[in-house]
Amino acid sequence: MLQKRIIRIVNKKPFDAHTDPLFRDSKFLKFVDIYSLHLGKFMYSYNNNLLPPSFSNFLLRTNQVHSYNTRGSNQFYIPFCRTNIRKFSIIYQGPVFFNKLCSDIRNSLSSNSFQSKIENYFLSCY
Repeated sequence: MLQKRIIRIVNKKPFDAHTDPLFRDSKFLKFVDIYSLHLGKFMYSYNNNLLPPSFSNFLLRTNQVHSYNTRGSNQFYIPFCRTNIRKFSIIYQGPVFFNKLCSDIRNSLSSNSFQSKIENYFLSCY
């Protein structure tokens, strides 16, 4: 709510103005989308082996869990979570978010192109 109030003040709009067009025109991301952007950057780095070696076995692919061929066998495996605390961890949220992205964004050639594509995707949703 504070972010919406600030964007209204910066753009000199009334207190009840819709903020989606303001975010889109200003090219600012909402707080939730900033979180998703950083989550996506982490997953992109993990997917392309750009993280330190301590993260090498952090996540699994579905084809590492079972051997039969399925439609999503190349995607990240989403672990079972019994509690909400575990559901909000990066082990669960990362694969869920990265698997939902379209293949054009997932298969970007560089981290800069990935970031610009995902920012444009979020801005187009406003």
